[in-house]
Amino acid sequence: MKKMNTKKNLVTGFLIFCFIAATTNAEFSEIRIDSVTWDPSYIEAGDDVTVYVKFHNHPLGMAYLTPAPNTQPDEKDAGVFYTARLEPMDELSEKNIIIKKDTKNVGHLFIGESWTTPFDIKIRENAVATTYNLKFSIIKTDIDGTQKDTDKFLEFKIPVKGVVKFKVDSDNTLKLGDTGDIQITISNEGGGNAKYVTGKLGLSDPFTPAKTSEIYVGDFMGDESKDLIFSVSVNSGAEPKAYTIPLQITYTCADGTEKQMNTDIGVQIDATPKLRIALENADMFTQGSSGTVSVDVVNEGFVDAKFLTLKLLPDDNYKILSIGEIYIGNLDSDDSESEEYLIQLSENVPNGAVPLKFELRYKTANRDIEFLEDADVTLNVLTSAEYADGQPKQNLTSQIFGALFIIPILVIVYLLIWIVFKLVGLFTGYLNKRFFGRR
Repeated sequence: MKKMNTKKNLVTGFLIFCFIAATTNAEFSEIRIDSVTWDPSYIEAGDDVTVYVKFHNHPLGMAYLTPAPNTQPDEKDAGVFYTARLEPMDELSEKNIIIKKDTKNVGHLFIGESWTTPFDIKIRENAVATTYNLKFSIIKTDIDGTQKDTDKFLEFKIPVKGVVKFKVDSDNTLKLGDTGDIQITISNEGGGNAKYVTGKLGLSDPFTPAKTSEIYVGDFMGDESKDLIFSVSVNSGAEPKAYTIPLQITYTCADGTEKQMNTDIGVQIDATPKLRIALENADMFTQGSSGTVSVDVVNEGFVDAKFLTLKLLPDDNYKILSIGEIYIGNLDSDDSESEEYLIQLSENVPNGAVPLKFELRYKTANRDIEFLEDADVTLNVLTSAEYADGQPKQNLTSQIFGALFIIPILVIVYLLIWIVFKLVGLFTGYLNKRFFGRR
């Protein structure tokens, strides 16, 4: 009984062995994907990347017992050929990753043979920082490539880091011969983080840094904006125009790479005359009185005023009796011009300081823009008593001295008239005797 069981077990084991052998001989190998790598390992938007997929034809079943690749099991697999394909898995990956050649011919792989297929891809410049889904497939074909069947595939992700992409905004105007601020707004629009950011202005004549030309910003996160403010002095001899100033931004990327960005900013130097009006001379004024006012226009700026017009504006406190608007023309830097106006104060003008309102209109040499400025000149209005006391008066001594001075003059005039009268009488008497006496 025991021998029968032993024989039965042997038969059963032999049948199982035959079944396994028959099964394994039906397929001697399979494709197995070993690894997926890419170069460079740190990927940013705009990079060119090569993806490497390594795979091999793994032996199965009786293939392990095959002594050489040209034995019978491999001959049964000799008609199998392979192609490799790389493709995006979703709409986002398809939009932002360009696969330059998505299908590569592999050919026949012997059992145990390995193969590495490179795929060149391009990350779009505006790709967002995220992971992108790709699919690698091994397709089994015949020698003509007509029968195709996906033998193996692998889904994997490629991480794309945010790139540092700085945008610079600057709109600054500085005054000639003055010190002002140049403000620059730097925005990181790429999404990548930047460390140790420094901004430096390449200042040269006519610009001089009032403090420093280099500012440390620090870390700069993605989608962050910061302002850099430089205090700058402008040479008084500079030409009023738009100037270009180099700007250098240095930073360190997240992968430790040090980079520089060089660009230019524009700065307008604005030079306008600095005009001032002062009261040069004025008659005494009280309520209802009239008189002359003389004002002085001074150009205290670095540039000339062109086509200058000075106008005395009407007001309830006074009436303009002369021409109110006077054309001066060009007023050079550090020069002045005086003009006179005849006015009459109103009867109800308040005592004390009363402003005379003036308007200045002019242009500059480099800009065809008319500038308009208002300025006041203070006129002192006296009370009636102060006005009367201020008028010139003659004392008794002056009156006597005047009389003593006038009397001799009157006597001399009288004598001259008498002498002339006498001479005329003598001359007419002579004529009468000479010509009319004979008749």
